[in-house]
Amino acid sequence: MSPKNKDILFVCQITDLSLRVVKFTSAGNAKKEIKEVEFENISPDINNQQLVEKLGRIFKTLGYDNNRVILSLPRSKATCRYLKIPSASPQEIDKIVSLQAPRYLPYPAEELISGYQIVSADKDGYSNVNLIIVHRDVINRHLEILNTLKIPRPAVILSSYGLANLYNYMDTSVQGTVMLVDVDLGQVDIAILSSGKMVFSRYFKFNFTLPNWTEIFSSEINKTQDAYLKEFPQEPLTKVILPENRHAQELLAALSRQTRLPAEILNYTQKTNIPQLILSRIKDTDNSLFNLIGLGFKETEESLNLLPQEVKEKVKIGLEQKELIRNIALGFGIFILLSLATARNLDNRQNKLKAIKLELAKIENDAKALAEIEKRFELLRSHSQKKPSSLDVLYEINRLIPAEVSLISFSYEEDNQVILHGVAPERSFVFKLVSELEKSAVFQSFNPKVRYATNKTTPGGEIVDFEISCLKEK
Repeated sequence: MSPKNKDILFVCQITDLSLRVVKFTSAGNAKKEIKEVEFENISPDINNQQLVEKLGRIFKTLGYDNNRVILSLPRSKATCRYLKIPSASPQEIDKIVSLQAPRYLPYPAEELISGYQIVSADKDGYSNVNLIIVHRDVINRHLEILNTLKIPRPAVILSSYGLANLYNYMDTSVQGTVMLVDVDLGQVDIAILSSGKMVFSRYFKFNFTLPNWTEIFSSEINKTQDAYLKEFPQEPLTKVILPENRHAQELLAALSRQTRLPAEILNYTQKTNIPQLILSRIKDTDNSLFNLIGLGFKETEESLNLLPQEVKEKVKIGLEQKELIRNIALGFGIFILLSLATARNLDNRQNKLKAIKLELAKIENDAKALAEIEKRFELLRSHSQKKPSSLDVLYEINRLIPAEVSLISFSYEEDNQVILHGVAPERSFVFKLVSELEKSAVFQSFNPKVRYATNKTTPGGEIVDFEISCLKEK
């Protein structure tokens, strides 16, 4: 099968010490295959222009041609927290995690980018969420480098989820909670998985050239276990998993001597069917490709994509435009075929008449659809002319609501009442919102009151769950 008939994916990573790119190919529904790998060690003080030149050469060598790209963000560039959130709705969770992010990094919300994975949900409507927070400057730097190389809008996924992906892809029979340890050039990336979902992650700097590196490594593994057990004492670790590399046996021996956990080596190269030539390159380097391979073989949830929201919107619009163009092209192709068929049967009046009737039926259906759309616009116009209209109410709430308050649900019964349900860090923000509603011209005929404002404890701290009722005065 020719390359044009194959789906091609590139997964790349920029660390402080190395550039790595893995090229995957697949045909139809077949499993992905690792086609080529390239990596190059770099200096920590390299500038962006030099990064562009070096990374550009790698992509050119691998034959990049406007293909899909995933960027693996090193764990050292992000902060992760495990939270319990009073909602099971992804839309509500998305808003709440944005509100929680500034609690863990000392920056305004607009300077932070967050992603999350829902680990589990309980019967009371609460969700356990693994939250990822990154400063916008970190993401922007990576995007500027790739944009210069004409690689627009890649997916950006935390490297730890690449570890989780490959472990899950292996379909291992190991039960319980496991610690994945990816030993890389200059650092170690750790992901702890429970039932296949990541619940804890950590990284630490590491250097094989130090004379006591085995003691340092084992000590950090023990520290990680202790930190994990403080948060999850009810779910003890069962095993440490080491991906195979040229130091794997030494690492395994160190863990056996100096830690409290059983350990084993994960032989992922056989399961993923890596070609022998590529395998020999991987095993002869301290550059780990474990997380890149995981991101290539298994898709991740869109909620984990760390692209800025405005870039995600552009991607969505671009995909919609491509779909529209595809549909137009398909329709045009059908029209041409019908035209050719009609020309070939010009002497057959009956067929010609049928074709005309078909076209008239299509036009009639389109006309009905347009008429229906016009009715809806007219209905929307009539509603918007009422004072206050639903649009007026929505706009005013958006204008008045404090930045610290997150709105979970909104209910509006026209000419009757407005109900707002949300969360806030303190009660004062709830009463501030009520005060602003009372002053608003849009709400002058309503009577805003706090139905309830209840403190709730989450792993991220205290929040206030509230509901405000605005009844229309008769």
